[in-house]
Amino acid sequence: MMREPLINYLRSCCVQVLGQKPGCGFFIAPHLVVTCSHVVGRDVAKNSEIELEKWLESFVKSISGATVIANYPQDDIAFIQTLKPNSSFAPLSGDGRIGQRLTALGFPCTDDRKVFDQFTASYEGETLFIDSRGRAGVETKFKSGQVESGFSGGPLLNLDTSRIMGVVVASRDKRSDLGGWAIEMSVIERLLQECHYNKLPDIDPGWTKAVANSVSCEERLKERRFVLESSALASSSRQLPEHFQKYKNWLAKTTSSFEVPMIDTDFSISEDWIVRNLASRKNGRGSIDAEVAAEVYPQILLRGSSGSGKSTLMKRLANSFASIGKVVLYVNLPDILRIHKAGNTFENAITLTAIDGSGINFDDIVSHIGSPDYLIADGLDECQRHSVEVAKKLSNWAEGHSEARVIVACRDGVATKAFHEWQHLDILKWTPKTSPFKVINRQFNNQLRRLA
Repeated sequence: MMREPLINYLRSCCVQVLGQKPGCGFFIAPHLVVTCSHVVGRDVAKNSEIELEKWLESFVKSISGATVIANYPQDDIAFIQTLKPNSSFAPLSGDGRIGQRLTALGFPCTDDRKVFDQFTASYEGETLFIDSRGRAGVETKFKSGQVESGFSGGPLLNLDTSRIMGVVVASRDKRSDLGGWAIEMSVIERLLQECHYNKLPDIDPGWTKAVANSVSCEERLKERRFVLESSALASSSRQLPEHFQKYKNWLAKTTSSFEVPMIDTDFSISEDWIVRNLASRKNGRGSIDAEVAAEVYPQILLRGSSGSGKSTLMKRLANSFASIGKVVLYVNLPDILRIHKAGNTFENAITLTAIDGSGINFDDIVSHIGSPDYLIADGLDECQRHSVEVAKKLSNWAEGHSEARVIVACRDGVATKAFHEWQHLDILKWTPKTSPFKVINRQFNNQLRRLA
C-alpha cells in the first residue's frame, strides 16, 4: 500500500480498548481517545477506569490511569482521557466524495489469536438510520472492507484527504467484505462541545510529515514506472551489442519458470505468478506489493523463513525487470563468496557469478553490465560464518553504485548491521489467496483442457 508512511503513523495513534466488547480507539489529542460506547460498555459511568493497550513493534504496552470522561450510548461514542500524553494523534475531517479510498484499523480476533490489522474500502455516501433502540442519525457508508469484531471504535482514514472521516461502528456482514458504517465527524464534534472540549489541537507535525512522505512515495512510484516503460520502449527500438543481447535473452529464459516442491512440472514465472506482499520491519505492519517495493526503494533487505518463497520471488523480480530492458545482475551470494575467495575482486565476482552458464566471456560483457540497474542477490544466510563479511561488501558495493537498486534476500537470524539504513521487509506468510496450491490447481486445469 503506497500510503504506507501515513498508515503506519496512524497505527501509532491507535490503542486497543479492553472494555465490555474489546475494540479499537484512537488519539485525537495528546490525552484524548475516541471510541465507541458499546466498546467501553453502554452503562459505564463517567470517571470509570478503562484498560488500554498500545501495540508496538515487538511488544504490547499497557496504558494505566485511563478514565472514561464521557459516554454517549445514544450516539455510540465514548471519550477516554489518559494520564500521559501520546506522541501522535490524528486530525479529523468529514469531507469525502463517493469512490474515495479508505483504510480502517482495528484489533480483530482470528481463530486463537489477536491481531492489529487493517482493511481497505471505498466511500459510498451517507446512510440515514433508526436503530432498535430508537437512535436516529446519519452514518458514513463504505464498501469492500471486511469489518470484523474488534474494528469497532477504530479510525476510518480517507486516503485522498489524509484525514479521519469516521469512527467504525458496524458491519454489513462480518463474514465477508461487504463493508460497513462509521459514525460521522459531525457527531464527534458536537459531542466534544457537549463535554466542553471545544477545540482540538493543531495538526500533529508528525502527521504532516507522514502525509508528505506518503505523497512522495506515490509520486516516486509513478515516476519510476514511467521511466521503466520508457526505457523498455527505447531498448526495443535500438540495436543492442551482440553479447549484451545474448546475456539478456539468456537471463530472461533461465528465469522464466519456477518449481513447486514435490510437483514434477515447471510453472511460468509470468503466467502462474501469485502476487507476494511484504511487510515493513522498521515502519510498522503495513504491506506493499513486492514488485512495487523493488521499484520504490533503492536498497531492500528481504527476509523470510524457509519455504516462504524468497528465491522464487527473487527470480520473478529478475525476470520482470530483464523483460522490460533493464540491466539485471541476478546472483547467488555463496557463489560470489567462492569466486571472491579464489582471488577475484568482489565486484568482478558479482559479474562472473551473474554470467555463469551464459557462455559469454567476461571481457566481452563487463563493460555492458558493470553498472547495472538492479543487483538481485539471494542466499546471504547460506554464506554462514562469512555472512557478516559478505553483507559489508554488498553495502559497500551499493554505496559505490548509487544508481543501482539492490535487493538482498536472507533468512531470519542473520546479522545484518551493515544494512541498517536499508529498507527491511518481511515476506508475508501464505494465505488462502496466495497459496501455491492455486498455481497447482490452475496448471492441472490447463492440462485437463488441453487433453479434452
